Amino acid sequence: MKRIVNKTVNLDCSKYKNYELLGAFIQQAHLESWSEEEIDMVVKAAIEDKGNYFTTIISLHCKHVES
Repeated sequence: MKRIVNKTVNLDCSKYKNYELLGAFIQQAHLESWSEEEIDMVVKAAIEDKGNYFTTIISLHCKHVES
């Protein structure tokens, strides 16, 4: 599986479950100045997948960077 958008956000996905992850992803993407179109593309792909790869699709767009 590949990324929908060739970007990642700084987010540790292991801290969230299911739709909590979605909310955290959207919030972090906004903080990192992703466009609405980029965010919508990732969210739409994750939701349309009917849950089979929901977490995987969001996780592909997250990279946890230690400070």
